[in-house]
Amino acid sequence: MAFMFFFVVAAAIAVFWIIFTKRERNTRNILEIILITSIVVLIGSTCLMAGLAHIFGGENIAADIGWQPSPFEFEVGIANIAIGILGILCIWLRGEMVLAAVVAGSTWMFGNMIGHIRQMVINDNYAPGNAGAFIWVANAITVGIVVLYIVFRIVDSRQRNSTKALNNAD
Repeated sequence: MAFMFFFVVAAAIAVFWIIFTKRERNTRNILEIILITSIVVLIGSTCLMAGLAHIFGGENIAADIGWQPSPFEFEVGIANIAIGILGILCIWLRGEMVLAAVVAGSTWMFGNMIGHIRQMVINDNYAPGNAGAFIWVANAITVGIVVLYIVFRIVDSRQRNSTKALNNAD
């Protein structure tokens, strides 16, 4: 399962980065490393690969999902690539770019899940690519990234507030 592979890769990169970082190892910095690694690998890389698969292998993907081939596979591929690029840019661009990647990636994944569930309910489509485990794993990972982002923002805000308080006490 591709998502599990990427999850292991993201975890390995995050652990490596945490061990070898020159930055202080505090909760905020560790959460940021895990968040950025998750976005880059689990949103950026997977969306790029999915986009290329939809563009160059759209007929196979459509068949696996239980759909007829469509010229929309190309457009789905481009949308995936756009979200993938947004995720990968988080290596260099932080701040609101991270929020943009989380919003775009989670909206895309949750929307995909709703579409696949609709296909199961309305069209009785239980093809492996439509109702397989990857849908649930991908959305569990997406929920994890959203929760991680929220926790990071809370910790970051508290750290900034405590730093301001310390600076004001001087």
